[in-house]
Amino acid sequence: MWRRRFLEHRLDGLKDQARSGRPRRLGHDERLQMAAIATSERDPSDPIATWNYIEVTEALNAAGIEVSVSQVWRILTAMDIDLSKVRGWLNRRDDPTFWERIRDVCGLDLNPPEQALVLSVDEKTSIQAKHRKHPDQVPVTGRRRRREFEDIRHGTASLFAALDVLR
Repeated sequence: MWRRRFLEHRLDGLKDQARSGRPRRLGHDERLQMAAIATSERDPSDPIATWNYIEVTEALNAAGIEVSVSQVWRILTAMDIDLSKVRGWLNRRDDPTFWERIRDVCGLDLNPPEQALVLSVDEKTSIQAKHRKHPDQVPVTGRRRRREFEDIRHGTASLFAALDVLR
């Protein structure tokens, strides 16, 4: 097909022909502006560090680009930009004393007071306490191990752990 088109129309035959359907309403520049907003940093005084689709839409509308939230989602998804995936704990700006506290904690690990016991404590709450309702059936020739999906629940458990970080 391409050779035939080249022989008939030379270089013009290699250009894309008109496609069916409505032409794009948002051009290349508008799409780049959308990606630029979605990947830019927010105002440092804003406690929320990342954008969401509604806020990107509002920013574009304020810039004079009329677009809907669903269009923003479709276009950014096509660009492989997903605003819902990244939520980092280091990016949180809602605690102005965060870095001071980090400095204090790391200072204890690096330069502990003499004769001090430095413990690192963590918790894991709401661990489901459960066991299988029926025991597994052992595998036999030609059949895999069988496991029933039902559990008997015994509420939740909480795990607290302390680690002597210096020893």
